[in-house]
Amino acid sequence: SNCISIACPGNIVTNTCSNSIAVFYEVAEASEICTNNSLLPLVYNPPSGSLFPIGTTPVTVTASDTASNVASCTFTVTVLPGSCVGTNNCTPALTTIYAFNTGGGNNSSDGDYPVAGLVQGSDGNFYGTTESGGINNEGTVFRISPTAPYTLTILHSFVGSDGSGPQAGLVQGSDGNFYGTTVGGGPSSGGTVFRISPASPYALTVLHYFSGSDGAAPYAGLVQGSDGNFYGTTLTGGANNEGTVFRISPTAPYTLTILHSFDISDGANPDAPLVQGSDGNFYGTAGGGTYGDGTVFRISPTSPYTLTTIHIFDGNDGSGPQAGLVQGSDGNFYGTTVGGGPSSGGTVFRISPASPYALTVLHYFSGSDGAAPYAGLVQGSDGNFYG
Repeated sequence: SNCISIACPGNIVTNTCSNSIAVFYEVAEASEICTNNSLLPLVYNPPSGSLFPIGTTPVTVTASDTASNVASCTFTVTVLPGSCVGTNNCTPALTTIYAFNTGGGNNSSDGDYPVAGLVQGSDGNFYGTTESGGINNEGTVFRISPTAPYTLTILHSFVGSDGSGPQAGLVQGSDGNFYGTTVGGGPSSGGTVFRISPASPYALTVLHYFSGSDGAAPYAGLVQGSDGNFYGTTLTGGANNEGTVFRISPTAPYTLTILHSFDISDGANPDAPLVQGSDGNFYGTAGGGTYGDGTVFRISPTSPYTLTTIHIFDGNDGSGPQAGLVQGSDGNFYGTTVGGGPSSGGTVFRISPASPYALTVLHYFSGSDGAAPYAGLVQGSDGNFYG
């Protein structure tokens, strides 16, 4: 019909390790050219989400309007045979390579509750922490091999005086050692920053004991800046007991510098890691703010360590960011909020690092499509973000 313009999505090529696969389409674009007519819903044949066999199948999209004008376009779905290894559309069997709590109860000698993620070291092994368990039930640092028999080695069991209850993962420094934080432990029970060697005897060095005035309860992990120092946040403590941003040197005497103490108006209780932007500044999220729904901030790593609140959430555009940010290939930062939005299900957002720091909500979760995204995002090789 000359009254309707329609454009199909591009042809789709995918693969499967079975005889068929469900394929979902991008939305076709249609517009009404003639006046006084309204478009009716597009019809896909076969519908999006249908099972497609191996081979090439045409898909027809039909648009019609209230005046009975009709237009259509066609694209193809090609399904190739493939194995589950190395493909995105197969579901390989999940292999449990290690089960904690083999000691039983809350005193598992090999660790309990590995709440943080793993990091792969330069030696190919994976390194992580457990919140509790270990010899003293104060948590552990462990290493596990990615190949059978998947040997797990406890590198350190915390004893309380050297830290307790690590909540964050580790980061491997440029010196080859691993660095991390514990939420509690130490002389003031305020938590610690530590370094551990991946080589036997796995020496652990406490670089700093938090005392409250300099921060407390570092729930987030560390990030190594381009200057070689490590940067992080504490949930509480500082001048206003609302949390801090800090820097610590990896070389003796391991000087810790408080870059900022939050005061609620500019944020509060950060529990997510920082990310260093391409401009050299560090970016992060916090609670607090004018409406109590959280903030996005930027802080300079050079004196006077200026902190700029680049966005204050108001509930409508999100609430309660719990995860850190990731800088996309376009230079913008991307993140999530646990709550807020029309259904209070949370959001995915994008924010510009340049004034006026425009924030765009990319998606409002409603429940049926997910809710409460506590984790952050990762940008895939295809340019899309995943979470």
